Amino acid sequence: MITLFSPKGPRVLVQRIMQEQKSQLIEVIEHTPKPSPYAIVLAVGTLVHTPELKAGDIVILKDYCGTFVPVQLVADAAPEDCHIVEEDDVLAIVTE
Repeated sequence: MITLFSPKGPRVLVQRIMQEQKSQLIEVIEHTPKPSPYAIVLAVGTLVHTPELKAGDIVILKDYCGTFVPVQLVADAAPEDCHIVEEDDVLAIVTE
């Protein structure tokens, strides 16, 4: 069973992009300390300041923000490390 989330209020569910992961929009430099500031948006709540933010966006987060939650993203797979962050913890949306 896949865990479904709908963040309440101005919150965003994200999964941080680790150093060894790559994205079509960015490459995380090897010297970037963990945790990486980059994350993929998985779900959004009711946003006030950034209503254009949507699932699938790549964002830059503040250091040491959010609440850890294990989320099962794929059926029959182990839960993955995700975070629920405040809307204000999102510093930028990465675009091409």
